[in-house]
Order: sequence, then structure tokens, then C-alpha cells
Amino acid sequence: MLATQSRLDLHRSAVPSSAHHRRYVRHQPEESLLYAIVEKHVEGFFAHLGERNTVLPGFVRDRVDQR
Repeated sequence: MLATQSRLDLHRSAVPSSAHHRRYVRHQPEESLLYAIVEKHVEGFFAHLGERNTVLPGFVRDRVDQR
């Protein structure tokens, strides 16, 4: 137990106190080049999968349809 406590104390001292109070800032992935490429080609990708009788898990298509 003592060794575990020592590790926790070391961790706490290594993390600046301001790190515990940072606010979440959304990264806005829709503004990235990767997002634009995926958005441009995703329907063709799904069509290609259909031609090969390959399916992805339903949540993948659901997530793409939410855009």
C-alpha cells in the first residue's frame, strides 16, 4: 500500500495544478483536410464495399449519415 501511495504522490506532483482546471475546447474536425477528403469520397467507398459484398458495422454508416 505504501508503494502505491508513493506513486500517486509522484503523479500528483508531476501534473501542474492548472491542468485540473482546463476547459474542454472542441477541435472542429470538420475544418480539417482529412474530414474534407472522407466527406468527398465516403459514398464511393461505400459503393465499392457493396460491389465486393463487404459490409462495415452499422454504427459506421450511422455515424457518416449523422454529418
